[in-house]
Amino acid sequence: MTKESDESGADYSADARHADGVQIGDSATQYNLFYRTRDDNLRLTRLGLIVAIIVALLAASGAIAATVTLTTKSEALGPPEVLLEPGDQQGNNPFMPTAPPVYHPEGTQPVVDLPGIGSSAAAKPYSGDLPGLYTAPRNQTLPDRDAIITFYTDHPSEAATAATALGADSTLTWSHGKAITGPDLVEYLRELTPVLLRVDQRVTNYTLVEGKPTPHQSILQAGTAVLVDNHGVPRFRSLSGAPLTLPTALPHTPTFSGTPWPGFDAKRVAAVSPGAALIRITLIDNKTGNPFDRPVGTTGDRDLDHPDWPTTTTPTPTPTTPPTTTITTSQAPTTARSNSPEAPLDLSGVWVLSSSYTTVQGNSVSGTVKQTADGFAFHYEVGFGTGLSTVDCSLPNKFGETVSMTCVSGSTVDTTDYGYHLTDVGRLTRIPWGEHTKFRFDGTGATPEIGSLGKATFTLAPQ
Repeated sequence: MTKESDESGADYSADARHADGVQIGDSATQYNLFYRTRDDNLRLTRLGLIVAIIVALLAASGAIAATVTLTTKSEALGPPEVLLEPGDQQGNNPFMPTAPPVYHPEGTQPVVDLPGIGSSAAAKPYSGDLPGLYTAPRNQTLPDRDAIITFYTDHPSEAATAATALGADSTLTWSHGKAITGPDLVEYLRELTPVLLRVDQRVTNYTLVEGKPTPHQSILQAGTAVLVDNHGVPRFRSLSGAPLTLPTALPHTPTFSGTPWPGFDAKRVAAVSPGAALIRITLIDNKTGNPFDRPVGTTGDRDLDHPDWPTTTTPTPTPTTPPTTTITTSQAPTTARSNSPEAPLDLSGVWVLSSSYTTVQGNSVSGTVKQTADGFAFHYEVGFGTGLSTVDCSLPNKFGETVSMTCVSGSTVDTTDYGYHLTDVGRLTRIPWGEHTKFRFDGTGATPEIGSLGKATFTLAPQ
């Protein structure tokens, strides 16, 4: 066997003859992941190459624990858990031991049904720039942001921990870019806007355990006081001073821990992704039900009239009574929006490429979409350990037709490149997205098959 053939990969029998690396299996059946070349270099066998590709791809998408049987614990752990967090409870292990003063409106909280897609138990996706997504009392200064700023000014260690948690969200941006450190946190907080959630919302929440940020999936009750950034994404929970990041994709239908509040419905939970950059946030006055605008970074002392609220209305909400933290509001009209072929597409925010397989559990990755000369391009990139994984997909601008989406995945592990090139055929459709129009692609099955993973089927949609 020549040196060149060793480096490019030999057949399995040749691999087995030279194998003295890691082995899996009993004495009767031996599976070799590595072999040594004649110059004593350790190389992957073909089996090892397949395992490396699977590990690299699934590790990058966060699904390795569910799909690689050598390390899996997901089946033993059962379905993922999502914590229900009422708006009047600080929760365990808060970042701020003493709760800051938080606005608690009086009255009853209506069940708001904002425009969305689907009616499944999965959280409804919304863009953070959707008018009326949040509420607040007009012309009333909310004190929670200043209290949080004071706390983190006096506690630099906690500020560094909160900044670390925020840094885990690749979608976070602010006036100084994407990176944020402990010394930056107070300046970053001054760019946020205090509001109240108008719908139950799923987020990644954090507790402070032994000086480290500990994430958990959480549903915050409508009426919860939060600070949102200029893309409409909640970044801090006011009552606990905890940082918030985008919710993560769940591999299974979750179970809920905690006590559901009156009116809680898993089908009415929102998941917010970054919208277009805002100068003003359109809120609903929880006292009158009328819309108004709050300049980004202000706390209620500079609220403005909203000039052009549309006339289309949504169904009247049904009031329910949650504990203590409640809001009084009339359901305001939502923004009329055209979904015609001529309506401009909104490509902002986070997009999710989901894949299912015939032999193993599926997974998903989050990335961005941009317009190209030929249509649209999805891009995902993440580093892990000594490796890098990317996924790039392209599809034509042909709505209402059967189109082909081509996806190229590349992974580099210790300077060795792996990857796949797949094409899935499916339908490209426009979908309503709050006041905007976005799109989704639903594949029917990609070719070629990916070894032991089997046939893949892709879906591309906004988060």
